[in-house]
Amino acid sequence: MVNFVIGLEFFGICLTFIALLLLLNGEGAKEQKLLLIIMCGSLVQNVGYLLELTAPTVEAAMTAITVENVGSAFVALCYCWFIYIYCYITPPKTLLRVLFAISFFALPSVFFNWHGLFYQDVRWLADADGFYHVSITYGPLYVVFLFSRIIIPYILCIYTLLRAIHERSDRQVNRQYFTILGISTLPALMLMAYVLKIVKVFDLTPVTLAISMSMVVIVVWSRRNYDFRHLAAEKVLESLGDGVIALDDHDRLVSYNRAAADIFTHLPDHKLGENIRVLEDFREDMLNEDIPWSFSINGQHYESHSKHIIDENGKIQGCVILILDMTDIKAYINEIKRVRRQAEKASIAKSEFLANMSHEIRTPMNAIIGFAELALQNEGDKERVHDYLGKIKTSSGHLLSLLNDILYMSSIESGKIHLEPENCSLSDIFHDLEITVQSQVQEKRQKLSMNISRVTDMDIFCDKSRLSLVLLNLLSNAIKFTPEEGEISITAVQEEGGQEGYGSYEFKVKDTGIGMSPEFVKHVFEPFERERTSTVSKTQGTGLGMPIAKRIIDIMGGTIEVDTAPEKGTEYTVRVRLKVQEKESLQEELTQESGEEGQGFQGKRILLVEDNELNREIAMEILKEYGLEVEEAEDGTVAVQMMADSQPGYYDLILMDIQMPLMNGYEAARAIRGMENEELANIPIIALTANVSDKDKQEALESGMNGHAAKPIDVCKLMMTLEKFLG
Repeated sequence: MVNFVIGLEFFGICLTFIALLLLLNGEGAKEQKLLLIIMCGSLVQNVGYLLELTAPTVEAAMTAITVENVGSAFVALCYCWFIYIYCYITPPKTLLRVLFAISFFALPSVFFNWHGLFYQDVRWLADADGFYHVSITYGPLYVVFLFSRIIIPYILCIYTLLRAIHERSDRQVNRQYFTILGISTLPALMLMAYVLKIVKVFDLTPVTLAISMSMVVIVVWSRRNYDFRHLAAEKVLESLGDGVIALDDHDRLVSYNRAAADIFTHLPDHKLGENIRVLEDFREDMLNEDIPWSFSINGQHYESHSKHIIDENGKIQGCVILILDMTDIKAYINEIKRVRRQAEKASIAKSEFLANMSHEIRTPMNAIIGFAELALQNEGDKERVHDYLGKIKTSSGHLLSLLNDILYMSSIESGKIHLEPENCSLSDIFHDLEITVQSQVQEKRQKLSMNISRVTDMDIFCDKSRLSLVLLNLLSNAIKFTPEEGEISITAVQEEGGQEGYGSYEFKVKDTGIGMSPEFVKHVFEPFERERTSTVSKTQGTGLGMPIAKRIIDIMGGTIEVDTAPEKGTEYTVRVRLKVQEKESLQEELTQESGEEGQGFQGKRILLVEDNELNREIAMEILKEYGLEVEEAEDGTVAVQMMADSQPGYYDLILMDIQMPLMNGYEAARAIRGMENEELANIPIIALTANVSDKDKQEALESGMNGHAAKPIDVCKLMMTLEKFLG
């Protein structure tokens, strides 16, 4: 009997070598490494048992048993891990690592047998044929070793194989699993027989394990049921972010990756081998090889591409469906379309705006040219000429307002507008508004009411000109679209509470005019937008007043709302937080104003620097009307020379144009400021220019100028500016 067992051991060792040779030709996958560890451990175990069978003494036999136990320490655990991967089931990594740790830390007891924990009793016995063998009574640590390295891993293997057989309906695949299940059972049966003393002398567990593991490797390789190249392909598919589904020639499910399971959430509920058409959300069009199919699931957008798998004989063996996640791409395309539509809309709006501007500009220009011609033809009739000149002035004002709106909106859109806060009074702002719109209100016999009684802090620190512009735009709009004898109101309310030193102000502009449709209200603050109605089309305007007001309030950190309905009137509500003046600052301002009151321009001489002869003539006549003496210079170089040749105090102020041919206004101002005579160098210089943006004003100040006045000349504003320096 002993010779038969020894021969069986040699056979098992030979099979193990063959299996190792096959494994060495693999491609280094994780599963291959596990099988290599299994086969090497089995080889060591069988060599150890072969040495035990041929041992001459008990000491030699115990050394062989130690080698045997070392070889078998991790074989079952590695095989368990391999089965999980082979069956495409996620292994319980934590449990397996714990079992590995127990086996590893229990291994030294095999060598040292502390206090008989591993071997309680070792005897050297001979059987009836005179064959000497070791009889061992095992200790408690061996039981732990047995459970951690053999029993638990084997139970996990059986459970995993049965689960895989249950979940997969493919017969060919299940046949592989059944084969491996049968092969794996043989070593367990032999171990049970030896532990229960059914087989008393010879332990056939090592040789059956070697034969079984070798058969697993040989069967897998020979039948190509397990190819590491296929495993590598599976790994690649699992790492893909796009879904992949493989079908056979009858459209039955063969495999799929994790991404496909994430897309079709019910896919894991179906067994492999089932027809793909039973899958929820699947469409027949997805099998069409010629045309991609687009579909959506749970708000995500996908596109499927199908490709037939054809063998060397030209026969269709199945197909692969690739499912691309198009959500981000579609969102990007939609964003491009949105931007394109927005650009097209803006282009159309600007085209309409230019056409509208052509009409709007031609209307006052026609009045200016026409009435100027009539005035020339009726020079002797002072009354008619006076009427014509008044209409020319009105048309000029409208034309200037039109151009100012366009330039102002352009400055806002380019981010060139910055707030310039100053001490001011709400009562003054409302008073100026009343004066500004009074003639328009009287012309249409409208009723205008203004109420600021609910404002506690009238004196504020803010950008007066821009707050006034917002309220003026709202008020002008109300007057424009309110019929004759209609009612318009503007109120200011200071809300209680808020941050110390600041006040929360609410301005309401309400009218009984034509109102707006709900559709147009959505676009009322968009540039160049005007409602298409017969009433609006008859009213002059650029469609920029409300966008300008909205942008300014946004810059000031406030809000603007509109409440309106057709034929029900309109109410605009502006809410903004403004800084309240400190009492000391307010008292200083009042003292300064009282000290400046009552001063005039008698005896003051101005140097007017202007290259355009017509503009020079207009400015000189206006200045002389107010008692000012004026000398002129047609260029910056002439102005610098005249200043250099003059005595200190001869000129009281310079009005400087900016765009001049030889030396512009900025250069001339710097040259004057650089003069050696300090009195000449410190003369007040005011820019008188058509460059009216914030950037232009800032550049004028940086060049050494003291102030800025706009062209066309607003006489009142120019006189107020001059009074600051000459009053």
